[in-house]
Amino acid sequence: MEDTRFKAIRITLSTIVLITILLSLIAPVVAGAYKNDGADEKIGVLVIAHGSPSDSWCDPVRNATDEADLPYPVELGFLEFVPNESINIAVGRLNDAGVTKIIAVPLFVSSHSSHIQEIEYVLGLRETLPLTTEHVVVEGMEMERAVTQKGGQYVISRVPLEADTDGDLQATGHPEEDPLVPVETDSEIVLTTAIDDHWLVAEIVTDRTADLCADPEGETLVLVAHGTGAEDNFTGWVNSTSSLADQTRLNLLYWRDPSIGLGSTEVAFIHHNETLHPEFTLEPIVKNATDPVVVPLMVSEGNFTSTTIPDLLGNLTYAYDGSALTPHPHVAKWIEIVAAEEFTDLTLLIDDETGEPLEISLDDVGAAHGHICPCVATAFKASQTAFLTWDGVPARGDLEIISAHPSDGHNETFEYILNSSEDVTVKLPEGTDSVNITIENYNYRFIEKSTDNTVVVSVKDGLFPDGFFEMRTRCKTNVSTPDEKLAFKLMKEELKEKILYLPADDVFEVEHTGGEMIDPEELFKSLAGEWGFKGSMILGNDTLPISGTRTFTLTGPRSADFVVAYTMGEAETTETGSAWWDGERKQLAIKEGDEIGYSNLTSNGYESRAVLKDGIPELNISVAVVSEESLVILDDATQVMVWTAVDMNGETLGSAEMTFKPVSLETTTTLTAEIIPAISMTVPTMTVDFGKVGVGMTSANQVITVVNTGAKSAKVSAMMLDDSGGFYNESLRLNGGNIGGFSSVVPSDTSDFRYEYDILANLVVPDWAGGKYDGTILFVAESES
Repeated sequence: MEDTRFKAIRITLSTIVLITILLSLIAPVVAGAYKNDGADEKIGVLVIAHGSPSDSWCDPVRNATDEADLPYPVELGFLEFVPNESINIAVGRLNDAGVTKIIAVPLFVSSHSSHIQEIEYVLGLRETLPLTTEHVVVEGMEMERAVTQKGGQYVISRVPLEADTDGDLQATGHPEEDPLVPVETDSEIVLTTAIDDHWLVAEIVTDRTADLCADPEGETLVLVAHGTGAEDNFTGWVNSTSSLADQTRLNLLYWRDPSIGLGSTEVAFIHHNETLHPEFTLEPIVKNATDPVVVPLMVSEGNFTSTTIPDLLGNLTYAYDGSALTPHPHVAKWIEIVAAEEFTDLTLLIDDETGEPLEISLDDVGAAHGHICPCVATAFKASQTAFLTWDGVPARGDLEIISAHPSDGHNETFEYILNSSEDVTVKLPEGTDSVNITIENYNYRFIEKSTDNTVVVSVKDGLFPDGFFEMRTRCKTNVSTPDEKLAFKLMKEELKEKILYLPADDVFEVEHTGGEMIDPEELFKSLAGEWGFKGSMILGNDTLPISGTRTFTLTGPRSADFVVAYTMGEAETTETGSAWWDGERKQLAIKEGDEIGYSNLTSNGYESRAVLKDGIPELNISVAVVSEESLVILDDATQVMVWTAVDMNGETLGSAEMTFKPVSLETTTTLTAEIIPAISMTVPTMTVDFGKVGVGMTSANQVITVVNTGAKSAKVSAMMLDDSGGFYNESLRLNGGNIGGFSSVVPSDTSDFRYEYDILANLVVPDWAGGKYDGTILFVAESES
C-alpha cells in the first residue's frame, strides 16, 4: 500500500525545489489575487477637432496634437472639411495599431456644442441625431449648415447664402453634402469632455489678456465665444465661458501679475438668441465697457477671429489681436491631462493582515474621508508612487509612514491604507503647524520595518504657484477676502488635478534608500548551470532527507528554462518549467504547468510570503498558515533555500532547508607574462663630442651610459666599426684603457630589470693626427661566464 504521507511530501517538494524559487503551492494564490483584468488592454487616443478648408486653421491643431506627450498612439480626426483626415480614417489607424480602447478627446470650446452630438454618432455612442439647421460662415462665405437624413443616412449639408433685394439671406446653388458615417472598430470608445472651463485653458486666456492689457487696472475683459442658438445648450456656454473669465481675473490678480487688476469681466457670444439674451451681445458690451480688452475663445484663428469679430465691433475702441487658443503649449497639455483622466490607474496594492493582496482605490479612500480633497489626492498618489518604487508589494503591519503634513486628509488616507493609526506618524518641519505650512510639509517617508527599505516621496516645489502658502494661511485664519477664498479654492482643485493626472515624475521627487535588491540579470546569471542540492524537510517529528539537481538554462538575460530532478526516499521525480523577470510587476515570475507564482528580489536572492487559508492538504496541514520562502546566494559556489509554514498562533508546522552547490565548478584565469632575456642591453648615449683637442694633448672625460636590461650580469666589450685612418683605435680610451682591451661587467637589477653603467671616455691625441675625425663604436654584451 502506498504511503500517502510520503506521496504528499513528494508533491510538495517538487514545488519547493522548483529552481529554488517560489513554490507552486503558493503560486495559485498569488497569481489569482494579482490578476490584472486590463492586462491585455491597449489604449489609443483620438483627438477630434471641427476642421476647416484652410490649413491656416488646421495646422495649429495638428501641431498641438503632435506635441501631446502621451504613452499611447495619438491620432487626429476632423469632423468636417478635411476628408483625408476624417474621424473614420483616424480610427482606422488606431485599429491598425491594435488598440482595444479609444479615448476620444474633443478639441471643442464647449461640451454643449451641437457638434458633440454629431461626434457621438460617428463614434457609435448614440444611434440617432437631432435634425438641426444653423447659419455658419465658411472662409468668409455665409452658409446654411444642416444635419439631415438622406437615404437612411445622416448627412451634413452646406448651402451658400446670398442676400435678396430685401436683404434677407436665401439659399443659392446646390448643397454640398458630407455623410456622417459611424466608425468601424471593435475597440471600446470613451468620449471625454470638451474644453469648457478647464484651468489650463483659463491660463491660456490669462496669457492672451495679459498681452493686451495696457492700463494696470480698470480694464474690462470681454471674452467672446461662438455660442449657440439652441436654448437648451446656451446655459452651458454661459456657465463655462463665465467661469473662464472669472478664473482669468483671479489668475492675474493673485497668481500671475497683481498689477493687472481687471475692473470687470464680461462674456459675449456671436451666436445666441439676442431677443432672449441681449446682455450677451458683443457690440453693446464692448461699447459700454471701460477700456475693453476683447479676447476670442476660439480653438484656432480663422474667419471669426480675423473678420467676424472686428466687423461686429466696427469703429469701437478696444484692445484686440485676434489670438485664439492655438498655438499655445497648454493645448497639448490639456489633451494630455484630459486623456490621462481616463487611463490613469488610481488604485494601489498592499498585502492585508493575512497576507492577501488588497486593492485600494482613490474612491475607497475618498468615501472613508468624506470627499477627495487635494490632501487625500496627494497622500494617495504619494503612497501609490512609493509602492510602485518598491520591488514587490508592501504589507500592512510591516509598513510605517512618517508624514510631514498635519492635515486630516493626509492622516486619514495613510491610516486607511495601512488600516492602522499606530503606523502613521506626523513630524512637522520646524516653524510649521496646521495653519502655517510650506513645501517642506509635502514630504512622506515610507519605511518597510523588516528591511529598513525606505522610500521618501516629496512634492516638487514648482507645482505650487508663488504666494500659495501665504494665501492658505490667510484663508485658515479667516482674514482672506471673498476673492482670495475663491482663488484659493480654484487653485486647490487645479493642484488636485495635477497631482492625480500628471506623470508622477512631474509631481514628485522620489528617493529610495536601503533594501537594495539584486539586479535581475545578476540573479539569473547566479542561478545558471547545473547545481546539486541536499537538505531536509521537517514535518512534526519527522525529518526527511532530500537531494537532487537543478539545471537552469538561460534563454535570455532575464529568462530561463529549468529542470529539477530529485530523490526523496526511493522515489525519483522530475519537474520542468520556466522563469522570467516581470518588468511591469517588478517581480520574479515562475511558471510550472499552468500556474505562475511571483517572488520579490532581495539584496542577495529573493523571497516570498503568502497566507494559505486552507492550509497545505498535501502535507496534512489543515489549518491556515503563513508560508514563507527565501533563497540566499552566499557566494559563487553556495546557495541556501529556506521554507517555513507557521500557523496563526506562531507555531511552525513545517520547514525545509537545502544547500546548493555547483555540480562542476569550472573557472578560468587569464595568464600573461613578459619574459626578460638573460642578456639584454641598450646604449642611450647616442653621440659623444670631444670638442677641439690639441696634438699630443688629452681631452676631457665624456660619459657613455650603457643599461643592462637583462636578467643576468653581462660582460660588455667594445670595438670600432668606422674609424677614419685608425684615429680612434689609437687615441680612444674607455675607463682609462685602449678600446681594444676594454671589458667591463655590468650587473643586473632584477627589481626593475634596468641597471645603468657609466663608461668614462677620453682621447689621447697622437702627434701625427690633424683635422676632423668621425667614428662609430659597437658595444657587445655577452654572458659573464
